[in-house]
Amino acid sequence: MTTYYLKAKEWFDKQPQAEKDKLPALLAGVGLALILSQSIGVTGRPVAGYVLIALSLVVALLLGKKITLGPKYMWIPLVVIMGVVLLRGILYDVSVGTFEIGFISLMFAGYLAGRVCGRQLFFLLPIIVITLSFFIYIDAILRPGMTTGGIMDPRNYNLSVAVLIFGTILTTWKRKWIVMAIALPAIFLTGASEGILVVAVIAILALMRKDWSHRLWLPAGALSIVFLATFYTGMTDTLYARAHSILTDTTESSAVTERIDGYKLALTDFRFLGHGYNPTLTQAPNYDVRSIHNVPLRALYELGPIVALAWCYAMLVGCIKTKYKYAFAAILAFSLVDHLMWTWLAPVPWIIAGVATVDREGDLLFRKEKEAI
Repeated sequence: MTTYYLKAKEWFDKQPQAEKDKLPALLAGVGLALILSQSIGVTGRPVAGYVLIALSLVVALLLGKKITLGPKYMWIPLVVIMGVVLLRGILYDVSVGTFEIGFISLMFAGYLAGRVCGRQLFFLLPIIVITLSFFIYIDAILRPGMTTGGIMDPRNYNLSVAVLIFGTILTTWKRKWIVMAIALPAIFLTGASEGILVVAVIAILALMRKDWSHRLWLPAGALSIVFLATFYTGMTDTLYARAHSILTDTTESSAVTERIDGYKLALTDFRFLGHGYNPTLTQAPNYDVRSIHNVPLRALYELGPIVALAWCYAMLVGCIKTKYKYAFAAILAFSLVDHLMWTWLAPVPWIIAGVATVDREGDLLFRKEKEAI
């Protein structure tokens, strides 16, 4: 074992410094990919992803990289969230508190990794988007009119939609509109009304930022072709039947009733330090954790009003002060209709916050930053 270690160290020492500097981004990027490619109920890949992201910080320190907290408007609210979780761990059950502190520490490690690695850690996102879109297309052909999450999880299409949207916004490819042309039809074919809402929010923000060009014709044309094909074949009616029933018959919809009950519970039964941090949906407090499909209200119930305000402040100020406006707008939009940004994809907002505080390129889709608002 010692011999292999020495040989590996000798090989590593011979590499150019520029290649060594890419290692933290490589580790964090693979870690993020593992988190994004998880399936509901599968814990192995996300855990490995968290470990790799934390390891990227260790490697960065060994390479002599400087790790800084960044602007106060971002790190202070994130540290406040950590402080509340730490306080809960001290005051309440030690075993549960240890898990909560460990998990929130990994979230902050994601923020720091984002600052150290920058947008380079998003290098696998285009591949994930294209692969996931391909399987959604296949599933749409084999099971026309049925909601789908593709290869990730056929049941939870919201998870797949979030991966497609963030993967497209944050893609490192210069020709983002090509990735968008592949992802937009796939988002539509999932049948996730939440995805349509988030895309609409980004489209409105794009108009405000004057982020358009002739390149828009490619994704718009691809989406139009798929929409017309599904509309004239009747697939749209069945694909979005659930959304239609919720909008037209709210008194009968169990999904709406469940969510309203969850919102009421969060607003009427919160504690100053919350009922318990439950990002993995495995340590259920005295309520159905899956019913609160709203991140601010979920944060209010689990960790109290201070954390809820700190989380909302960090995401809002990120949308206003950084150049990652689409990414933060998508986080906020998803947070209003689902718990993904607090549970399955909890590290994503923290990583984006870290990258956004160091990257000056931004997340414009069709124009360069200097050409747009």
